[in-house]
Amino acid sequence: MKWVVLVTTFLTLAGCNQQNSTESNATDVTSENIASSETLASDLLIRETQFGSVMGYEEDEALIWQGIPYGGDTSGENRWQAPTDPQPWSETLDATQAGVVALQAGADGVTGSEDALNLDIYRPNNETEDLPVLVYIHGGNNQTGQAQEISGKSFVSSQDAIVVSVNYRL
Repeated sequence: MKWVVLVTTFLTLAGCNQQNSTESNATDVTSENIASSETLASDLLIRETQFGSVMGYEEDEALIWQGIPYGGDTSGENRWQAPTDPQPWSETLDATQAGVVALQAGADGVTGSEDALNLDIYRPNNETEDLPVLVYIHGGNNQTGQAQEISGKSFVSSQDAIVVSVNYRL
């Protein structure tokens, strides 16, 4: 069930489901069209998910959303339970920072959280629809790892594809 939510979330972000989309005539350059172009770029960064809207950022010709929850809290009494849906949010979620990584031991001690069901999405900064999707699930022998091990920025720009990387319980 969680994979259905995960797939739905990134496919929603992958498409051109824009809020307040503005079309402009590229041959008629005016200050109004420049403002419309800036609005369109901003609209590309805000996408709707089934739990609420998310806002990402643009970097190196890639649109990026990080730390998007795809499951509910898995800590405490929920530790050994099946994951649930995240709590819906009404305000636009700031998806410009990496999500929390799963609890794990490392050279610097224990890091992360038990509540780490989140994902990152990278897509080219264009309006192309129906792009191929690569899902990256980090390794780490179910003991270590994080979605940010490999950035999808360069891949999406050079391959015109979408990359989704997942943080999950270890």
